[in-house]
Amino acid sequence: MLLLYLPPPDTGVDTPDPALESLLSLPASSHSITVLNVPSNDTWSRDTSPIFLTSQTSPPTPGVPSKLKALDFNFNAYGGPEHGCYWPCDLDVALGSRIASDLLASHESRPDFVFEGGSFCTDGRGTMITTEECLLRGNRNGDMGKGEVESYLLKAMNLRKIIWLPDGLYGDVDTNGHADNFCCFVSPGTVALAWTEDEEDPQWAISNEALRVLEGECDSEGNKLRIVKLLLPKPQYLTEEDTQGLKISPHATERKVGERLAASYVNFYIANGACIVPSFGDEMDEVAREIVEREVGRKAISVYSRNILVGGGNIHCQTMQIPDHTK
Repeated sequence: MLLLYLPPPDTGVDTPDPALESLLSLPASSHSITVLNVPSNDTWSRDTSPIFLTSQTSPPTPGVPSKLKALDFNFNAYGGPEHGCYWPCDLDVALGSRIASDLLASHESRPDFVFEGGSFCTDGRGTMITTEECLLRGNRNGDMGKGEVESYLLKAMNLRKIIWLPDGLYGDVDTNGHADNFCCFVSPGTVALAWTEDEEDPQWAISNEALRVLEGECDSEGNKLRIVKLLLPKPQYLTEEDTQGLKISPHATERKVGERLAASYVNFYIANGACIVPSFGDEMDEVAREIVEREVGRKAISVYSRNILVGGGNIHCQTMQIPDHTK
């Protein structure tokens, strides 16, 4: 496991860092954890880490090791200096090459295309799901049209099929509707979709339109998709208490008390032996955990994640899987 420690930019003040000291003092039994201490502008490693590809087929061929490639797209803090969430983001842009070097992975830089790891999900077999709200917004890759974006990604990521959903989760304004907070593959052929039964909720129309699209699509192998509805927690809003102690940069998106937060159980992370599922202190927490555990087929662990939510994302947004290419 590569554990990224992402401190804020250097302030010029040499002070002890308790978090880093704790990580570096992990016992010998934690030898499988490698700590990479690298400065960053923010903590969203899903979006600033390289996207890893392997030369191996899925399922893998026994006894044939695969090659690991770190595909390093450009990053502009979700929209650039005028329309993004924060600025500058130079340290985040530099993360890809640093991580690739540390992992001894082949590094392929693609500075001509802005693309975040949270803006899509794949089944590992050539099918991607993404949103038009994010990739076609114009604050990432200018006036590139849908066909141009699709052609670029099909080639760059060795894909065979892209499924476009119109929008992401309601209230996910920071990322402009990242797919990983709304719809994701839990296994080839099966997707989880954020859902509400409340027809008065703005999310209802968004989820129903996504359902219509998904029901009319097949994966890259021609199989119809099985759709699992993950009911959302009750609407979460930013409180006065949430804002206590927040230091907002003049170049960062303002946090306003009363604004709706993009809370979703779809933003879970699938690890080797478990799934880490967001929880919100809501009655749906356990229901969502059980569904994820059943569908993924691994033990699901709920982690209360409001602090991450207030920042604009959740558990999946803070993680990036690295394929084991040694087997």
